[in-house]
Amino acid sequence: MEAVIEMDGFMELRDNDLIAVDGGINWDRVYAGTMGEVGIIIAVAAAPEITVPILIAGLIGSAASGAYVGYGLATN
Repeated sequence: MEAVIEMDGFMELRDNDLIAVDGGINWDRVYAGTMGEVGIIIAVAAAPEITVPILIAGLIGSAASGAYVGYGLATN
């Protein structure tokens, strides 16, 4: 005779089941990327003179912040 324990509607998840869990948008990355972009805009606007190194740093920072926002929206 085998004892059966009721699970009250719960089920055991295997690895394949856990892979399919959708976590949604990663809002902390979206926020961090947006604040990074705002910081870069403020820094470039506050610069007394726009030189090539400032322009390059602004563009690289803007691309990195945009990528961080995009990855935050795309990750599950």
